[in-house]
Amino acid sequence: MVGDYSHEAGVELGDPDNFSAARARLDSGVLAKMVEKRWPDATDPAKIGRGWGVELSPDYRLIILGALAMEVGAKLPDGLRAFMKRTYPGLGLQRHGRMQLESACEE
Repeated sequence: MVGDYSHEAGVELGDPDNFSAARARLDSGVLAKMVEKRWPDATDPAKIGRGWGVELSPDYRLIILGALAMEVGAKLPDGLRAFMKRTYPGLGLQRHGRMQLESACEE
């Protein structure tokens, strides 16, 4: 998933040596477009939480995108942090992932 997002964004995400370039690229409007593209499916009650297995649910995928953006220090589009805070508890994340998202969403 990180590779797919990196390809779409046109910059390597998740590489600590590349955070500055990734942040600049995401803040240039790329992140807003990526979120806008995924928002309808991620907030559709009929699709939330659906797709475990090979295909991850759209809400889970959007939270991962948000987490990657936060990791590089990018500015989140309006509503994304609130969406993440509201949604991550129901995704069945492992304890460590839940704790990281809880902390990140409170900042």
